[in-house]
Amino acid sequence: MSATENRKLHMRKLARREIGNHRLNTIHMLATSCDPFTDNIYSFDMEPSLALARQASEQYGRKITFGHVLTKLLAFAIDENPVFNQVVLGRSIYQIEGVHVSNVFMLPGKELALAVIVMNNPHRMTLAEIQQESLMSMVQKTREHAAPKNKWLPLALALFFRLRLNLLLSERLIFTAAFNKGLGSNIFLSVHDYGGPSPFYNSGCVTTVGKAVLRIHASPMGLQPFVDESGAVVSRETLKLNVIGDHRVINGVDYYRLGQSLKKLFASPEKYLL
Repeated sequence: MSATENRKLHMRKLARREIGNHRLNTIHMLATSCDPFTDNIYSFDMEPSLALARQASEQYGRKITFGHVLTKLLAFAIDENPVFNQVVLGRSIYQIEGVHVSNVFMLPGKELALAVIVMNNPHRMTLAEIQQESLMSMVQKTREHAAPKNKWLPLALALFFRLRLNLLLSERLIFTAAFNKGLGSNIFLSVHDYGGPSPFYNSGCVTTVGKAVLRIHASPMGLQPFVDESGAVVSRETLKLNVIGDHRVINGVDYYRLGQSLKKLFASPEKYLL
């Protein structure tokens, strides 16, 4: 399925026994919190992934970037750690079927508008397929943004949010509708480039489904001191990966396990991506 087409959300409501008493207690304690998020920052050696992107570019005859490689690596890691693919909607936890990564990018022009490309199960796609779908989706999103809009639409949206009519709808209904229309998913990835304006998905969402979003911000740090497997300190191209998740679902043990998966993937990406 193309990322530009409508999709249908498939998710399963977890039973109380699957959630467990500890997580149920955490959900109850954070139920009224306006900020139930927690985050963890990882540092990884980028050079194996950068080398893989260059190799894939030569192999496929296309411009494969680090962003394409990162999208696939993250999908692998989340597939290995399905708790990061769970969302809290209302008073229930749902397990999303498949890994759907929303790549944030900035549309051309002076408006500095952001759009998303939802990649469905990128860990099952080749890097060439990820690159092709990203390019086609960018073109389509740019055309959609430039097309003339209904003059009443901005007024309707303004009233919808200013009158807080969105609070009359369930989180599940809003999340499902947005997902099925290709407006986003439960996983958002933005790659920051300090050489220019950085796409950034604001952690404070205006809709009630903001708590259903896993946000991942990737910041290339350039050459940094890095400790290799032998314990020696070397200078390597380093990535800072900030993962912001819902503390009602994710705890410290989950972050540790995700880090172990990512460490394995970043160390030898060619084993998984080619």
